[in-house]
Amino acid sequence: MQLYFRHIARRGSRPVRHSCQSLVRPLGAGLLALVACAAASNAGAAPRAGTVVTATVDPAGVDTTLSLKALKQRYSDAASRSMVIGGLAIRYKDEGQAGGHDPAIVLLHGSYGSLDGYDALVAALASDHRVIRFDMPGMGLSEGQPVSGSAPTVMGDAVLAALLDRLGVKQAVLVGTSSGGVIASYYAAAHPERVRALVLANVPSDPVDNANIPRSPALRAEFERAASTGMRDLRYWQVYLEWLQGRPERLTAATVSRYRDMNAREGKSRSAWRSTGKVPEVYATLASIVSPTLLIWGRHDFVLPIHTMRDLEARLPAASVSSIVLDDVGHYPPLEVPERFARILRTYLENVAGGE
Repeated sequence: MQLYFRHIARRGSRPVRHSCQSLVRPLGAGLLALVACAAASNAGAAPRAGTVVTATVDPAGVDTTLSLKALKQRYSDAASRSMVIGGLAIRYKDEGQAGGHDPAIVLLHGSYGSLDGYDALVAALASDHRVIRFDMPGMGLSEGQPVSGSAPTVMGDAVLAALLDRLGVKQAVLVGTSSGGVIASYYAAAHPERVRALVLANVPSDPVDNANIPRSPALRAEFERAASTGMRDLRYWQVYLEWLQGRPERLTAATVSRYRDMNAREGKSRSAWRSTGKVPEVYATLASIVSPTLLIWGRHDFVLPIHTMRDLEARLPAASVSSIVLDDVGHYPPLEVPERFARILRTYLENVAGGE
């Protein structure tokens, strides 16, 4: 498989030697958006051709909330583990070549997500890599309730640091999707000696420029209707997740159901993670990152358009940065095309980050 990376050489960064050349043209700079979840309440977009909403609205008046206990019964499996960090039981999985040589690959999910979204990617990597993933506090099957402000970033970074320490991971390749990439960036800035490489997939850092997100009256009406249910019915999650996909036909019924279930959790606030990237420290954090960094971007992302990747490149002056754009992918590259994402990651680590 031949991959083409666009590489930006940085003054003072260590040389990156690989045979890749650029097939990606700069598209200009623009305001980086915040998190994908802002799209759910503030914007809509014209449905792509072939999109069919098949999920139904939950019956009016029926309480669709789920307890954490019920979610654990439904989604825990033999690989699920729990570690108490800061008084919270955090679900994690340590798979593949567990206990093997560093660097381990560590996956960080985004807003509204859980570690389960990485199942297919882990299956593609676990034969020759140690792969670690966890549910952020208050998300998935982890205890806690994220709050607005900078707390989600602080909590996520603290959990990541404690988890890697206790699992004996001395060096890691951090892979963050959407707002999970913000937390990966914080850790990379604070612990450069422990990050072999940083991989960011459609990652935000600035507030969303809602005025420029494509809108559709029909989709906006669906968001407003679903708001009355607390975003807990299947049809809302079908519409929302299709809107984020590069090719909606990739979306499975199981994925829609899981997102609905995880976000129907008792006490869950859909606005809790919106401010992950609003804190001013994000700019300084990006500027201080020195780890080799790969940006993998889905071109069909209405929330974080391709020009935001160019802006992110400019905000990483001390890092050796490469980038690759996936033309048929939306906001969640490792979830939409996990096998392709795994091949890109392997190629990058072999050629750039000294992977095994």
